[in-house]
Amino acid sequence: MSTARQLRIITSGRAEPPWHSFNTSITDHPEFFITEVAGGGLELLLAVRIEKPAAVILHGATEQSGISSHLFSENPDLTILKLYGSGKAYIEQRCPEQRQVVPTDPASLRETLRVAVEDPCSQGRPA
Repeated sequence: MSTARQLRIITSGRAEPPWHSFNTSITDHPEFFITEVAGGGLELLLAVRIEKPAAVILHGATEQSGISSHLFSENPDLTILKLYGSGKAYIEQRCPEQRQVVPTDPASLRETLRVAVEDPCSQGRPA
């Protein structure tokens, strides 16, 4: 196991079928401290303000697409992982572009998220 610090993450929304195994793997992994928020919008914004996470995972990201700008306005160093029902995943940070994450198996996606938090605006992929 890596000696990296434990990352505080807030998840929002319900994990869709392509993401069930990832959701379980990240919740059970000792490198991550997970807080689940049932709703989006104001509930998510308040949770982020209180918890001050390194990252937010948005399940069903299409329903919460406008929330990113609000999250970044108060938390410019935040990393957002958007997980779509189509099986696509994107890392969003205050960078010039949103980056698609490939591959999306649970272990690779966990490592990609950790690298993105530790090295913002990198390619979000482990070396």
